[in-house]
Amino acid sequence: MIAEIFKPFQEVELTHKITYHLDKIESGVARELFNSCGDTLLDMPNTMQLIASMNDRVKFPYIEFVLSSPVGEELTDAKFIQIANEYMKEMGYSESCYSIIKHDDKDNKHVHVLATTIDFNGLRINDSMSKIHSGNVMRKLEKEHGIEVMEKGKSINSKSLGESQYRQYFFDKALHKALRSHNANERVSKLLMQSDTYKLMGQELSKQYTNTEWKVMLGDDIYSKLLEVLSDSKFFNPLFKDELLEVMDRLYPICKNVGEFRDKMQNENYYMRLVSDKGKSCYVYGIPERSFYVKDKALPEKYRYGKISFDGHQMAPDEQKHFLYINIFHVLNASSNYDDFKTRVAETGIKIVEHTNKSGVYGLSFSVCNIDKSEVFKSSDISKRLTYNNIQLYFQKESLQEVPVPEDKDTSKQDLQKVLAPDGRDTSKQDLQEESKSKELNTVMNTPIDPVIVCYINTRKEWERELAYMSPGSFMMFSSIPLDMGSEKRHSKQEDELPLKKKKKRKNKGLSI
Repeated sequence: MIAEIFKPFQEVELTHKITYHLDKIESGVARELFNSCGDTLLDMPNTMQLIASMNDRVKFPYIEFVLSSPVGEELTDAKFIQIANEYMKEMGYSESCYSIIKHDDKDNKHVHVLATTIDFNGLRINDSMSKIHSGNVMRKLEKEHGIEVMEKGKSINSKSLGESQYRQYFFDKALHKALRSHNANERVSKLLMQSDTYKLMGQELSKQYTNTEWKVMLGDDIYSKLLEVLSDSKFFNPLFKDELLEVMDRLYPICKNVGEFRDKMQNENYYMRLVSDKGKSCYVYGIPERSFYVKDKALPEKYRYGKISFDGHQMAPDEQKHFLYINIFHVLNASSNYDDFKTRVAETGIKIVEHTNKSGVYGLSFSVCNIDKSEVFKSSDISKRLTYNNIQLYFQKESLQEVPVPEDKDTSKQDLQKVLAPDGRDTSKQDLQEESKSKELNTVMNTPIDPVIVCYINTRKEWERELAYMSPGSFMMFSSIPLDMGSEKRHSKQEDELPLKKKKKRKNKGLSI
């Protein structure tokens, strides 16, 4: 058998654990086998807290053990009770308050033992060298009760394929899946037929064999080749997924937030990370030892991004930052202006703070609302594109809308067309002509003037059409003027730009662009 010892914990975690076991019992996949105090599991919180209060110097007064039988070996309830009680006695917990709960929802039947680290006399139970002592006790009990002896020092969560008792039937299960597969059947069958032992087995394939038994029957060479084929064809993946879920189901109820859940997964050599894929966030879980990884959408809904939740509504700092990044950009793309952006951000459950000085707003910060221990992030820490200046530039570019070309080509009907003046006011073409005459006088007096931007046009062809409309007789001369003359940044490689030295020509001084 395998004995797993969890770190001692406090009252809050005890409540989580008992609730978890009660839910299992209610769903019909678990039951309480024994209680050292004569109570039921429902009454244990009060009883265990009473024992813990006898020694307030002990900071962590509760502990949990898990005793797992080998896969395929059935133990009766009476045998589980006997072994668990003997184990607790050998470990020094016979005088503590403890409960034994059996779970039947996995291939390997196992019992959980919730106990106090304080005995009925108020004395703290010695737990020094407990893991080494636990291994020695289990080897002793295996021999006394005739249970399959497990390899010393190996943990259920740290063993590789072919060595782990937990995975001892992986090869058998994957092999039978491959034989039922149309694509892999022929290749696997050819390798099996190279073994004389397999040929003699006949109908005995209906029996389940361990990894070690298959290795002995097939020989090291054929076994290694089959192992490679099964791995490459991903027949082990469903088995690894089941193992991953077993660990997640065990750790999830005892965690307070996502950060703690991830840390516990990593402590047991499993993988959990929050990533973005095509603009969507998701968790990736895996077993690095086997190079097996799976996205959260392939797992139960409670382990998916946005669905995973714990009591207290806590989020780790990196979880908060990722939440802000995804939602702020989503709101930004849907907003029409800065005020609309601020309103939508608040509706999303995000607090936005404007930092100001004498010159006005110079920065922004964001935080997630309605969670415990909310972190405040500067906008630049989330993304350089979310600074106040960059957001303002974003909305300025969005406000530059292309002016539609009228379907009626009769230019005489366009005299009342509105255009945009440099100062941002709407005016008619007639007003612009009067303004142009006024600016001619300023030009003669060598007064520099800014060009009037008629509209924002995307292509040169549209520019030429607009210029021809304003001054048909001057089109040939006018079309040679660089279109981005008013721009502060000049790009020498543009097709339509003339050499810089030709800027000195002062033709058509009275015209306005």
